[in-house]
Amino acid sequence: MTMKFKIILIILFITFFPLTFSKSFQKEIKIGRLEKLKYKIEYLSGKKCNNELLYSIYNNINIKYENIILSIITKESEFNQFALSRVYSENNRDYGLMQISDKWWSFDKESIYNVEYNIILGYKIFKYFLGVSNGDVEQALFLYNGSRQYATDVMRINNLLKRKINIVYNEK
Repeated sequence: MTMKFKIILIILFITFFPLTFSKSFQKEIKIGRLEKLKYKIEYLSGKKCNNELLYSIYNNINIKYENIILSIITKESEFNQFALSRVYSENNRDYGLMQISDKWWSFDKESIYNVEYNIILGYKIFKYFLGVSNGDVEQALFLYNGSRQYATDVMRINNLLKRKINIVYNEK
């Protein structure tokens, strides 16, 4: 089979089967991301992945910030949905997976412990600080928590996660 003939076959295949090719390719990408996300959560938390957590992150977090959000959750609550901080300045407390300060949300105690609500709100707060810091992730992390050490710790977790995923999935 000549090279010219192979190219014609490929063009014909893509022309007549674009939807089949596209849908199966998209499905492969989604399954791959979901499996990786599940692995990341289980690696960081040390326990079986909670589907509510998995799908809350998968459906609401931009893939670009997925590792950072997982790193924040690791540092803030170690994946404890019901984590509650001690009282600190101005009688504020932090709640849930992403340790949302009560100054950021209404005082409905049940909603802040809802996995999806907590993740969406924490992500919005992080994105707000990312905008304030002109896209500087470390500065946004500092603003999220108020500590340079916190930003360093979250970035360390993020880098560890990236290295682990690269080893497991042979990514570059």
